[in-house]
Amino acid sequence: MWTGNNVTRPFRVVGAAVLAPVIDRGLKGIQEKLNLPSQMYAFALVLALWLLYASQSLVY
Repeated sequence: MWTGNNVTRPFRVVGAAVLAPVIDRGLKGIQEKLNLPSQMYAFALVLALWLLYASQSLVY
């Protein structure tokens, strides 16, 4: 398990570095479209919607 974790670590780091600007642009777009005061509100909205979706998929 330790070896597998360390083998995949560089891929996870690169993946996070590649996705960070994409996620940032998405949150900024949500913030601007909904006139939210900060990206934290956009993140909270996305998180709440994701949790709602996840909880509904557990029921069915």
